[in-house]
Amino acid sequence: MNNKIEMLRREHDERHAKCDKVLNDIKENMDEKRYVVQVYEMGCPLFPDEEQVFPNLYWKTCSTTELGELIRFTKQPFVRHKGDTKKWGYIRELEIEPYTEELERAYLNHSKTGYFESIRNIEKNDETL
Repeated sequence: MNNKIEMLRREHDERHAKCDKVLNDIKENMDEKRYVVQVYEMGCPLFPDEEQVFPNLYWKTCSTTELGELIRFTKQPFVRHKGDTKKWGYIRELEIEPYTEELERAYLNHSKTGYFESIRNIEKNDETL
């Protein structure tokens, strides 16, 4: 009976080790800077002009995890602290482009082979059903 318990524990530990490796690989992929993003910020109209961020356009390289954080601020305001003052704003627009060579090659290949057009047609057909 002890042998069976030990065997089950070993199998359990092996499965957990495999799972931990997969989760670690996913985290590394999510944290890798893979995108260049053009970000357009605007002031949050809920606040007076002097409490709004000035319209701003900038680019940054970011990871998939960071993309999620940027997208969040298209739906809810962010705040910037400058000394004792707070400035509120939204991200009005994000333009996401590939940053890594791997993603750039895939993007160009998809464009060349008509992948994006196919997806648009599929979605267009789905909307009409």
